[in-house]
Amino acid sequence: MAHSAGSPGRLLLFEECPAGLDHGPHDLLVALTPLACYQLTRLRKPHAVPSDFASESVLAGLEDRYWEEQLEWLDHLDQLLWREIPALAQRGIRAASLYGYFLKISLDILFIRGFELAALLDQGYRQVILWHREVVEPPLDSTLLFRGPSVYSRLLPQFCRARGIEYQARAVPGPSAVLAVRRPATMFGVPVRHRARRLLHDIAQFREAAIRTVGLSRRPDPGPRLTLLFRTTGYDLGPLLRAARGSGHRCLLMDGDRVVDVTGLVRRTVTAGGAPDPRSAASDRSGDASEWTDAAHRTTASESTIWRWPNAWYDLPLSEILAPRVAYWMTSVVPRLAALTDRFVRLLRDEQIDFVVAPHIADLSTCAAIAAARTLPRSRSVHIEHGDSLLALKVWDLLNLFHFDDYFVPHAEVAAYFRSRRECYARPTAQVHVGSYRWQSHGRRVRAPQMAVERSSHGAASGDPGRRRGSPPPRPIVVYLLTGTGGDARYLNSAWYPDPWYYELQTRIVDVFAGRDDYTFVVKLFPSDGHILNPIAEYVRDLGRKHIRVSRAPFTRWLPRADRVIIDFPSTGLYETAVAGVPFHLLLHAKFRFRPAALEPLRPWTTIFTQTQEAVQAVEQFLRGDVTRGQVLHPEGVDILRTLEGLAGRTGEAASGGPVVHD
Repeated sequence: MAHSAGSPGRLLLFEECPAGLDHGPHDLLVALTPLACYQLTRLRKPHAVPSDFASESVLAGLEDRYWEEQLEWLDHLDQLLWREIPALAQRGIRAASLYGYFLKISLDILFIRGFELAALLDQGYRQVILWHREVVEPPLDSTLLFRGPSVYSRLLPQFCRARGIEYQARAVPGPSAVLAVRRPATMFGVPVRHRARRLLHDIAQFREAAIRTVGLSRRPDPGPRLTLLFRTTGYDLGPLLRAARGSGHRCLLMDGDRVVDVTGLVRRTVTAGGAPDPRSAASDRSGDASEWTDAAHRTTASESTIWRWPNAWYDLPLSEILAPRVAYWMTSVVPRLAALTDRFVRLLRDEQIDFVVAPHIADLSTCAAIAAARTLPRSRSVHIEHGDSLLALKVWDLLNLFHFDDYFVPHAEVAAYFRSRRECYARPTAQVHVGSYRWQSHGRRVRAPQMAVERSSHGAASGDPGRRRGSPPPRPIVVYLLTGTGGDARYLNSAWYPDPWYYELQTRIVDVFAGRDDYTFVVKLFPSDGHILNPIAEYVRDLGRKHIRVSRAPFTRWLPRADRVIIDFPSTGLYETAVAGVPFHLLLHAKFRFRPAALEPLRPWTTIFTQTQEAVQAVEQFLRGDVTRGQVLHPEGVDILRTLEGLAGRTGEAASGGPVVHD
């Protein structure tokens, strides 16, 4: 790619900024991370971010073609695996497609970072310096994520070598300037809050089992009992498990390395078929280990056909970066996947399991369980959507439609969308059903507009929504709801803000809060820092404005006390707010693809923006205006259990009262 003859300055890239930074007047400073943005701002150093040069709109325009090519790449890898490892073909395990989410992240971040670096290096600088924190390369694990050295640091030598640009990597000296992350109190290495949550869960389970045992809860009819295997009890799976137990169905739970029967009064470890144990499966490779090693060597060799696609992106040997990950996946993850699938097949068959229920494909055990369900005529794999969004994201097809038999979504609009997505593929896809317990809980948080003043007088803004005794009534509360950061786990065909750009959007909105004191503002942080540190809490702290707080308390604890909510990403919090009737304003970036029917009822309270200033102005107008708003959306979603009973043939009708339709 052509570039200019060269700039007199240097291109200085920062993942972390040294304290005594020295640079020339013609140098271009670019912050690659939110932390670098924060540090350079504190040093009063003008700087750019990658998206100033690498247009996110242009990147979004490449995603459709990329998606089609990526599906072809996964299919091609599966064909090679079936040829190299006949045992996979015999089992019908399409490992690349099944594990496609994790493989996709490893591929996509190279494409994204390469897109950004190509645009930065086109600025004509002949010397590039990367400031970074020196870290040790950790061992690979089943997620295949890039940890340790950043993807920028892995790609820059290739890009600069190909363009004849001088490149230096400089480690930030001294103690790490990374801000301390508060870690929860632990007991025997487990967060105390997790142990407390598990204790409360066990008490509730014991109570339900005891009530049923003494005959106070009776099954509604003598129909056949189902057996359900739950991947977890979070999200909608907890209410489904309770409903199934209350109706007399047998419930098994994947609890760490065990499968336990939680139907009765006492938990019982299930041993029939050999309990699936990921740790013991690590050495069970369903064949000679050398077979997997030899297959990985042939598949990942530099001349392998699987590298034609990624190497062509930027005319660089990206296979050098990807090959160790794909080889590890083939020699460690895929053998474990095959072994675990065999164990789950025995478990599902011996225990006569009707449904394997999961909220997402999050780990190796889930992949194995749903792969096993596909091999048995009795068992069905069920995905229950764990969140809400008005976006149209193709990655959901890979996660939700390709590998499950049944997919439950919370309302009719999103069901219509996914049924239309099924028509895009010749491959088998999940049947789509409407069902949700979560949306019913959203509805229980409904508040009338006239209760805004009452809410304001009963809750104080702090790290915890509770109000201290004797404190004066606070001002009206505005909650600014943030989303997560992607770091080197960002992927395409989804919706992510570039991290440095998003941090600067947040600071601009917080600056609006700092300029007025007629509200108490709560910056509701993402539950974790995502995949890379976001120092927005430190930015708020540095402002020293008492009417601006930060909180990691669950958003549902703030919602009953909020007078207004500002949302910059259309996820679950948006739907919780709209169903609860709390006044809100949604900031929706124009690069995001949304479902028109999903946006329509929310459009009057939405600003679609391209520039940061447009979002800032929308926030200012929202804070100045009067709002008296009730519910925008209403609870939907029929009982999931009844639909499952219909799918199993227990009844001939779905929960809506009509016949069960296998779409």
